Amino acid sequence: LIAIYRCIPGYKLHNPRSRSLGCQNGKWVGRLPICLPRKRKYGCLNAGCEHDCREVNGKPQCFCFKGFNQNGKSCIDKNECTKNNGGCQSTCNNTPGSFYCSCESGYRLAADHSTCLDVNECLLRNGHGPCQGQCDNVDGGYRCSCEGVPGTRLADDSTSCKDIDECSDRDHLLGCSHSCINTLGSAFCICPSGYQLGSDW
Repeated sequence: LIAIYRCIPGYKLHNPRSRSLGCQNGKWVGRLPICLPRKRKYGCLNAGCEHDCREVNGKPQCFCFKGFNQNGKSCIDKNECTKNNGGCQSTCNNTPGSFYCSCESGYRLAADHSTCLDVNECLLRNGHGPCQGQCDNVDGGYRCSCEGVPGTRLADDSTSCKDIDECSDRDHLLGCSHSCINTLGSAFCICPSGYQLGSDW
């Protein structure tokens, strides 16, 4: 891996032979390139340009870096997000001289740095994702259920499964004639001394 350096307009490499660094064993190797201001003629020294100054036909003329609009000697940031949302499918974020796209939660930025792709959260933890039970991927998110975890229902946090008390829950009553003992994921009936469970327990 080699990193090649270049200077912004108005600057030049101190040593043209030292314009790159190599990567070896996870570290950059070589002499760090240094950029120094170009020597300006007398006219540019007093031109008062915010970014760059060049001699054009013997007269100083101001120029702005890419991503900026020129306003006399000053340079004003160009908001790329105002035109077609910067080409971003979701959110366009303007920065000085540039911009970048970002996506809402549940999506990730594609390789083109503008399109948003759905994140399949259910691929984690052997298909369970953030769910204790079953995980179903939906566009921009996921949905948990407790199918496959008998005797439980989805908890208030919408990800974990909590035990159903079959001894007291009206929708899941076991129907014991005497005593009911709830256990994790199930329940069973017990009889007082002198009685035994029937075949319908």
